Amino acid sequence: MPRPMVTSEFIRTKASSPVAIGTRVMALIGHGGDSFGVQERVTRGAGDTDTLAHTATAITKVGNFKGTKEYVTPADYVLDAGAIRWVVGGNKPNTNQKYYVTYTFAKAPADYTPFLTDNMNEVIAKCGSIRITSGALNITSYLTAAAQIAFDIGIRQVIICQVETNDITGFANAYDKLENPVSGINPYYIVPLLSSLPDQTSFDTAKGTAITHVNKMSSEEFGKERQLYIGKKDYSGSGYGVDDFINEAAALASSRVILCGNYDPIRVLIDATPGVSTSPQNIVLDGSFEAVKNAAFRTTQFVSDPMMNRPQTGAFVGYNTVWGDIEIDTLVDGGVCVSEEVSGIIKVVDDITTDISDEIEIDIATVEARDTLISGVRKAVELRYKGARGENTVSSQLKSFTETYIEQRMGDGLIAGKGSVSANRQTGSLRKWEIMFTYLPVTKVRDIVIRFSVDLGLAA
Repeated sequence: MPRPMVTSEFIRTKASSPVAIGTRVMALIGHGGDSFGVQERVTRGAGDTDTLAHTATAITKVGNFKGTKEYVTPADYVLDAGAIRWVVGGNKPNTNQKYYVTYTFAKAPADYTPFLTDNMNEVIAKCGSIRITSGALNITSYLTAAAQIAFDIGIRQVIICQVETNDITGFANAYDKLENPVSGINPYYIVPLLSSLPDQTSFDTAKGTAITHVNKMSSEEFGKERQLYIGKKDYSGSGYGVDDFINEAAALASSRVILCGNYDPIRVLIDATPGVSTSPQNIVLDGSFEAVKNAAFRTTQFVSDPMMNRPQTGAFVGYNTVWGDIEIDTLVDGGVCVSEEVSGIIKVVDDITTDISDEIEIDIATVEARDTLISGVRKAVELRYKGARGENTVSSQLKSFTETYIEQRMGDGLIAGKGSVSANRQTGSLRKWEIMFTYLPVTKVRDIVIRFSVDLGLAA
């Protein structure tokens, strides 16, 4: 029986999905701490007030470590206009005596600039430590916890983009900041931690803005292909069923959106608040962190590798919701990326997008490999034949060059087999040529036909 053929036409070619895992970087967008903590050594002045290096928002400790003297508020001091003011009649250091003040001060707008990092300590320093409030992760710790999960999965580097305000405007402004490269890197996977938002309406609005962002950046104008990972939060507390996820996937209907089907992963966390117990706690998170886990794992894989049934360690200790085999099959068929716990190990069930209208578009690995091939052929052809002359010669050269390129990709594991190749001047154009080739991907048993145009600036 002949292998079925599925045709994909991309006259408006997408940008590349880079093969090298080091260049497929994820960006985490979310809420973090809105202040920095500092311990400052201060010299006691002659007056009642000592100015601090920063305008303090809160003072947590004042003491003379040498003499182990600790002062208390409000009996000894108070916070006054961002400075420390000594109370008349209270205990205080002697004039010109050095003492220490531990306090917090508000972040400036520049402190919300996205940054690229490979160091978890840098994330903690800029976004704050883990805080647990009433048995739940504090929203100011969302970015730090998400980065911790990503690094545990095994990523090399991550872009951190903290929202200035935890509302739909804050997320929209953060997406705008990612239109420009961060330390020379354009993020490929976008994971907004929308579950820090206060209600479902805000969540849905910020999600829609994120979809607009990735579609815009992936357009021909911007040429920066991006994929969005989205989870769900159970705001109502009533839980989600299979139909809820499938309806969500159908509503998204975009091949650049990966909807993740687990919404209550459990993570072992330790509260870093001074004076609080450091005992590990099992904290129930939400679907935003499931999206972080899957996006992080995808960045550690090569384009041609599907994530299906791959074990993932170090992220979660389990889920509250456990899907059965029939439910998992239904979710996958509905365009939802699902994970399951098998003998204590989290496994990816499928690596798919929300676009289930086309068998090609539903598989992330196939989509990424296809986009990589298109980009590679276009760039190689442009470098080799830009401004060439002679239609007949160019046609045969382009065909031969493309065949050679595809054969090379067979050698590096991106293509399992090569089919027909053609190259012709695009109808009605003096500058553009159309290249078509057929290949068999390593992840699926079917032929894929690719046809795209490239402007070589050719003479008539």
